[in-house]
Amino acid sequence: MLRLTAAAAAATPRSRAPRRPKPNLDVPSNANYQAAKQLSAALAANASRTPAHEKKTVLIIGGGLAGLSCGKYLSDAGHAPTIVERAKMLGGKVSAWQDADGDWIETG
Repeated sequence: MLRLTAAAAAATPRSRAPRRPKPNLDVPSNANYQAAKQLSAALAANASRTPAHEKKTVLIIGGGLAGLSCGKYLSDAGHAPTIVERAKMLGGKVSAWQDADGDWIETG
């Protein structure tokens, strides 16, 4: 399970805008998603065979795309990542928000 530090969780705006619609990425034509799904499954399978003493607590500096991906894969592998982000929202240059008119604005 992916964990955020208290500072990052407090800085994450939860009531700022409604959640964006989620696209269905799990289709055979989406090769990148399929590869990531297989990698996550392989990491999760390896985690079940890893002795408890080898599991690590990992600090990840930056809640951008790379930091969030790293945290997810470490979590899949059975480790306990903590992501620290200085900004008010996660996602780095790929973050987005909804303006007063309801339009989504992407920063990346």
